[in-house]
Amino acid sequence: ETRLQDGKTTEYFIIEGGVVEMRDNKLIILAEKALRKSELDKRELEEKLKLLHDQKEKEIKAFSGDWIKIQDEEVRLKARIKVASR
Repeated sequence: ETRLQDGKTTEYFIIEGGVVEMRDNKLIILAEKALRKSELDKRELEEKLKLLHDQKEKEIKAFSGDWIKIQDEEVRLKARIKVASR
């Protein structure tokens, strides 16, 4: 999560797979994906997270290796929900 304040305005971002740097009062984002809060739909993300939890339970019961990928996606969705909730 990254917060950018410009005077009285605050904008929130979720940064995935990259770095964020402040230099000379400028924000530099080098990332695979950067999303503004306005691009995130909290309800949609929560639905995806619920479906992911259901899938995760099935994968664990089946002893499938896909549960690691599911855990990674779960972390991404939770971070996006946090930003969407601001």
